[in-house]
Parts: sequence; C-alpha cells; structure tokens
Amino acid sequence: MLGGGSNDRSTYPSCRALIAARMLDRAAEKPMLLAIQQAYYLHAKNPADDEVLIECAGEIGLDESEFSALLNHSSTQQQLLMEIKLARSMGASSFPSIVLQQSEQNRLLRYDYNDPQVLLNQLS
Repeated sequence: MLGGGSNDRSTYPSCRALIAARMLDRAAEKPMLLAIQQAYYLHAKNPADDEVLIECAGEIGLDESEFSALLNHSSTQQQLLMEIKLARSMGASSFPSIVLQQSEQNRLLRYDYNDPQVLLNQLS
C-alpha cells in the first residue's frame, strides 16, 4: 500500500499526498488535488507514483524534499487511516460520499451526477 508502483492505480498515495501537502501548508490541499487531477486526466500520469506526486507538489510551490519526506512517513499514513475511520464512522464507505452533519448527527445523502434534485430533495 505504501510507495506506489507504475502499474499500481491505488488512490492511497494520492490521499497521502493531500495529507502531506496539508501538513506543509493548510492552503495547499486544494491546489494539490487540482495538480493531481490534471496530471492524471490531462497528462496521463499515474498518481500512484511518488515521482508524479512529488512533481505535483513542486508545481504548486511546495518544497519537494520536505514533501517527499512526508509522503510515505508513518505519521502521514496514520493520519490517512484516521480519516478513513472517521469517514466510515459517518457511514461513508465509498468515495465520493456526501454526509450532512446537523446537531452532532450524521446522515449519508444519496446523489445522482445526472440529477441534482436527488440531493436537493433530501435537504428540504
């Protein structure tokens, strides 16, 4: 699960990359997500490869050596596992998921990419 080879299409490395970016700069998480998506969808790069993720970090202005040290660090992996556990405790078992939190209650919402009314009906 750690590392990421060229044939590996696991999303865990990308998830760790977002956590590592956030650890270096809280404002870097969204730009990192965009950089990973662009690398994958526009440039056909494998986001499970550490080299690709390190390159993305550099593109958004993060220090590549600091990012590289955090990417597969045990603290980053531990944070990922805690975030997965939190998502599952909210009822999210697939990603993406939408969870509505009200008065300390969590409710998993259904959605349809082709029909926003499915989600909107649950909010009214």
